[in-house]
Amino acid sequence: MHIYENMNRATPCRGAVRALALALLGAGMWTLSPASTWALELPPPLTDEELRLVLPTGMSLDDFKRGLEQAAPGSVATPVPPLPKVPVPGPGPGASPGAGSSPPGGSEVPGGAPSSPGEKPPAVADQGKGQGNGAGGGQPPQAGAGGANGLPPGGADPKPPAAAGGDAGPKPPEGEGGDEGPQRPQGGGEQGGGEQGGGEQGGGEQDAPGVPPVAPAPPADNGVYEPGTHTLSAPASAAVSLASSSHGVWQAEMNALSKRMGELRLTPVAGGVWGRAFGRRQDVDNRVAREFRQTISGFELGADTALPVADGRWHVGAVAGYTNGRIKFDRGGTGDDDSVHVGAYATYIEDGGFYMDGIVRVSRIRHAFKVDDAKGRRVRGQYRGNGVGASLELGKRFTWPGAWYVEPQLEVAAFHAQGADYTASNGLRIKDDGTNSMLGRLGLHVGRQFDLGDGRVVQPYMKLSWVQEFDGKGTVRTNDIRHKVRLDGGRAELAVGVASQLGKHGSLFGSYEYAKGSRQTMPWTFHIGYRYAW
Repeated sequence: MHIYENMNRATPCRGAVRALALALLGAGMWTLSPASTWALELPPPLTDEELRLVLPTGMSLDDFKRGLEQAAPGSVATPVPPLPKVPVPGPGPGASPGAGSSPPGGSEVPGGAPSSPGEKPPAVADQGKGQGNGAGGGQPPQAGAGGANGLPPGGADPKPPAAAGGDAGPKPPEGEGGDEGPQRPQGGGEQGGGEQGGGEQGGGEQDAPGVPPVAPAPPADNGVYEPGTHTLSAPASAAVSLASSSHGVWQAEMNALSKRMGELRLTPVAGGVWGRAFGRRQDVDNRVAREFRQTISGFELGADTALPVADGRWHVGAVAGYTNGRIKFDRGGTGDDDSVHVGAYATYIEDGGFYMDGIVRVSRIRHAFKVDDAKGRRVRGQYRGNGVGASLELGKRFTWPGAWYVEPQLEVAAFHAQGADYTASNGLRIKDDGTNSMLGRLGLHVGRQFDLGDGRVVQPYMKLSWVQEFDGKGTVRTNDIRHKVRLDGGRAELAVGVASQLGKHGSLFGSYEYAKGSRQTMPWTFHIGYRYAW
């Protein structure tokens, strides 16, 4: 009896146990006793669908129902014609969803007939089917609610069950009423019929609107990105570009021997002094910041001594110079690079046409920028760093009849620019880890020499080269956000120039060059110089 009673009181099994008990009673296979009447007094009455599940073989449904009604009055549900559904206006301010009340004198109970004193509303009698909490089974009777069928004492009108017209009670724990799916909008569709309890409260069915995809939140306004975007702010972009600008300054300084000293083969074996001026414009894309345009200009002064050897000569000397790079950032703002450098070089020229030129330079570079941020405020930043670089160039001249010559060339150059930690005027923290470069150049120099007499010689030439950057990498952090600067890639260079010997002591040289590459484009590069030999 104890196990049977526990099974009967469990929500999922109660209806099945009671139906079986009534089926046995109706078939005459069980005698009703006071100890077992509790199994028949639990609401709700059985419906036709439930009775058909336990209908004995050979017995009609009507005979079965009459036998059950005689054995246990009230155990069979009496069909009630459905009333027309009356839309109920949505809840007012402060009311719970689906809240309502019965007006005096008997009002319509959702899903049943008007109630009267002493009469059990069919909707309440059948509330265990299809009107529970959640999306599934019925709601068990509350302890102390009144009579056997859950009516209050005296036959008064029952209160509608929770979520069926009254204030919603506590939700069942997960697993008793089904998983809670997406909620329908209030007053916009069905809220009854097994979904949320007590009838229709809307103006017709209405599907819940689709949820639009949520875009990733934009980065916070931390000075690194433009507010609400993933684009570098003007100050952060300038800081990243400034770190890669020293790369162009160094390349303008580290030019080939012919640009620095002219054609030494035309001069006598003697020491001398020389000077040159140079300029370059380049458009740079470092893959991180906005593109920028850099215009470079500078000059160098050098002096050397000649050291004759058995099969040629050496020129050993020193050089010093100044270079300025003016930067124009995309979308506004400017920057400056000021470089002061000194170096030493050694050049070997063999009588058979081979030559070798090596140079080492150290630089002190000041970097500065000034841009406007998104709010129009002027932001400034600057720092100083050191740079060191070296270059080695090899070549051999082959002469042809008619004073023509061809000269294959190979050059390797390396450079490192030191970084620094500094803070811009708007509080942007910048950490430049430095920039590296490893260049290789393969070129072909073709020209012809014209002897004008009296020690005067003119030598026009053309040079075609391929320059490959094997490194060109650096790292910049703005407010601890890391940016990788990359200037790797190759470019093609085409140059035309002239070298001339003006007499016994003086020589003049100059060239123009165009370069096009994946990361750098140089619409023009020029240099002009003069050398005086003792």
